[in-house]
Amino acid sequence: MERSKNGLTDLGALITKIGNKDISSIGDGTVTGAITDLDKRNTKNTSDIDVERKRIDNIAKLPEGSTAG
Repeated sequence: MERSKNGLTDLGALITKIGNKDISSIGDGTVTGAITDLDKRNTKNTSDIDVERKRIDNIAKLPEGSTAG
C-alpha cells in the first residue's frame, strides 16, 4: 500500500492515530459538531470564571467588616 504524506499506510494505522472513542453524544456526533460543542462549553466556563473573578474583586473592595456583596 502506498504511503501517505503523514506516514500512514493503512486504515488500521489511521484509526490508531485518530482513536475510536464514541463522540455521538457530543454536539451533533460529528468531529466538527463535537469540537464546536466543546468550544462553546469552554467559552461558557471561561465566561462563568470571569463573572466569579469580578464578584471576588468587588468583595475585596468592600469596607472592612461589610458582608454585603
